[in-house]
Amino acid sequence: MIDKDGDLTLPTEQSTERAWFRPKLADGRVVFRILGAQKIQMKRGTYAVYHAQFIDMLLRYFDMQFQRAVTTALPAEDDQVTG
Repeated sequence: MIDKDGDLTLPTEQSTERAWFRPKLADGRVVFRILGAQKIQMKRGTYAVYHAQFIDMLLRYFDMQFQRAVTTALPAEDDQVTG
């Protein structure tokens, strides 16, 4: 599901609006940064579920449109996971 800011979130009832992925263009590729809900520290499980389901969606529906998808075990520099 894409919100009014162009960020992607999970449409499931238990996960909606706990985190978002914000796309950015960088060096000829699209980088998705995770953003947590305001004023809430993101839990490890939320971080893991969002990344796993996002990669799953890419592989199911866009497999012919990219060559590589990478995720990090811990938040990257531009990720916002603290409230």
